[in-house]
Amino acid sequence: MRAAIIIIGAACWIGVAWYLYQTYRVAPVQMVINNVQINSVDWRLALDHIRAFETLKTEPYKDRDEYYIGYGHQIQDNEAFLMNGITEECAEDLLVNDMENMVIIASNKYNLTGNKALALAMLMFNLGVSGFRCDKNNQATTLYLMLKGVQPFDKDSFRRSWESFCNYNGKEHKQLRERRRYECNLYFK
Repeated sequence: MRAAIIIIGAACWIGVAWYLYQTYRVAPVQMVINNVQINSVDWRLALDHIRAFETLKTEPYKDRDEYYIGYGHQIQDNEAFLMNGITEECAEDLLVNDMENMVIIASNKYNLTGNKALALAMLMFNLGVSGFRCDKNNQATTLYLMLKGVQPFDKDSFRRSWESFCNYNGKEHKQLRERRRYECNLYFK
C-alpha cells in the first residue's frame, strides 16, 4: 500500500514537472537563495501552491490585530506605504521576497537545504516564523524538537506533527490539511 502511494506521488510530481515544462518551457534548474540550492520547478510549484490558498488582496486587510496585503504579506511598521494598496505585480514581488526570506531562515535556524528548506519556508509563511514551535498548551512540538535535533528523528511522528497544523479558529480546515500534506511531501521529496 505504501509503495503504491509513493509511486502515485512520484507520478504526480513527474506530471506536474512536465506540465510546468510545457507551460513555461522551463527545464528544471537549480536556483540559489543564500547558498541554498532549490529546484526551479519546485520553487514555482511552491509559489503556485501558496497563490492557490492565499487569495490575492490588493488592499490591506486586518487579521488578528495585524494588517496583511498581497498573498498574505504581513505589513511591517516600516511599510506604511502598503496601506494605500498595491498592484498584482507588487504582490508577486512581496511573495517572492517573503519566501526567499523564509528559505534563509529555514536554512540558518534549522540547517536545512533544498526542498526541506523550501517546505519549511512554506509552513513558516503560513504560520509565522515561530508558529510551529509550540502547541496550544505551549509545549514544544515534535516537529520543532526534531528539527532542532533535541528529539530523535522519526518520519511518522514528524509527518503527524507537521500535518497537525491544519486548524483555523479551533476547527480542522480541509484546505489547510491539503496544504500541510503538500509541504510535508515536498520536505520528503
